[in-house]
Amino acid sequence: MMVQFTQGYKTDREYRGVKFVVQCKNFTQRKVNGSLVRDFIGGLSNYPPDTLGIFVTSTGCSQSSLELAESSDYLIHQI
Repeated sequence: MMVQFTQGYKTDREYRGVKFVVQCKNFTQRKVNGSLVRDFIGGLSNYPPDTLGIFVTSTGCSQSSLELAESSDYLIHQI
């Protein structure tokens, strides 16, 4: 399923047996903050614990968003 947001996309897929969820943010100036990553982690809770989360941003991530991703029970890569 792919959903278009005002400033990004979210999709979930499976590849070679690995379930993954991708969220993309296309901001022009601000970095992805902790609240956006917290929302992403909340969305991941609807999936099995071995789901891979991929968060893509055009402007980078704040320190708080990196810390939240690292402390999550899910494996999250921020690109």
